[in-house]
Amino acid sequence: MSLPDLVPNPPAAEPMSAQRGEMLGMDDFEGLTVGDPDDCPCDFYHRAAINWMSFIRDDVRLIDLVIPGSHDSATYSMRGAARPFVQTQSYNLLAQLLCGIRYLDLRVRGSAARPVVNHNIVKGRATEHLLRRQVAPFVHRFPSEVLILDFQELGRPCRRTVVEQLREHLDADRWALPRSRFSTTLTLGDLRAGGYRFLVLFGGMSEAEFQRARREGWLPEWVLRRGDVLHSPYDAVLYARGTSGIPAFLTSHSQAWATKRDRLFVAQGVCRQNFVATAIDALRELAKGVRGRSWWRLPDTPAWLDTHQGHHLDGWIDALTPESPANILMRDFVDRHYATIGKALRLNLQRGHAVPGEAATRLDTIAGMLEHGREWCAARQMPDDAGFFSASAT
Repeated sequence: MSLPDLVPNPPAAEPMSAQRGEMLGMDDFEGLTVGDPDDCPCDFYHRAAINWMSFIRDDVRLIDLVIPGSHDSATYSMRGAARPFVQTQSYNLLAQLLCGIRYLDLRVRGSAARPVVNHNIVKGRATEHLLRRQVAPFVHRFPSEVLILDFQELGRPCRRTVVEQLREHLDADRWALPRSRFSTTLTLGDLRAGGYRFLVLFGGMSEAEFQRARREGWLPEWVLRRGDVLHSPYDAVLYARGTSGIPAFLTSHSQAWATKRDRLFVAQGVCRQNFVATAIDALRELAKGVRGRSWWRLPDTPAWLDTHQGHHLDGWIDALTPESPANILMRDFVDRHYATIGKALRLNLQRGHAVPGEAATRLDTIAGMLEHGREWCAARQMPDDAGFFSASAT
């Protein structure tokens, strides 16, 4: 029986390893799949960072940690003719988590009976499916990892339903961090000692709405108001002009955040469509006929923009140093940007966040693999998957 079949009522989870910072055996990968085409390959290279937080010291503050994140994380589930114009991810949520992503950007609308993820007016899978079949298996199986579930957009009719889904499938009453425990001094050790495995952020709620929901009694203590705990600067006009101006924007805002460090900080290293240009290009392609042509190559789709303009964002991330004020690094198409995940791990190493000794050595190896790719590993005659997994941490 595969792991997703064990939820929503799993037994009490046991730690994957008695030792911190231990590489997982290949049997730990089995069952971590939802059996759909949006999964990532089940091999060591693609899932090398599956439990990277287990290599990080307890005393590291969450705001000092460099965390890989994904933009519009659930858009892989969009289907139909509109898909190429709204899709910013190819991997499903579980695959993203297996790759090392720890921040999920979720946009939810719909009815109270059936909340669904969305991008603009295009709808994807129901949140019940995503939480039960994709997020829950990871949360239950990897207690060393801490997730940030950012419901950046959450329609008013959906709020209570999403709360109940988080309770049912992710055991949020036990594993979600309470508001009273969040602070800028919060460390991984605080989260681990309290048994907390994720943070839940609700966006789209004013302070008045948030307080009213608390008085009404349906808003749990573990729901954090997004604006209180996270800063994610964005300029739609600037981003729509292309990516060349985004690095300066990110640098300016990250430096401003560094003077306060009063909240988590998301650097949105993403591409934004110019929707007028997108519509015109789509009509042109339709007029010429699209038979035999991949939608992925249509100009101004997220995939096309990432391919042709993403180098500006890659350059900004590559230039980050241990002293750079970086916290959460958000990217489109995780499957194309393993190097960003590797860079995040590298920055954590350079900041001294890794557990000293063998754990730090292994984190360094994983970071190098993701930064430089398979060819780099082969050139250095690194051990094969089985050999690397067979060693135990000290």
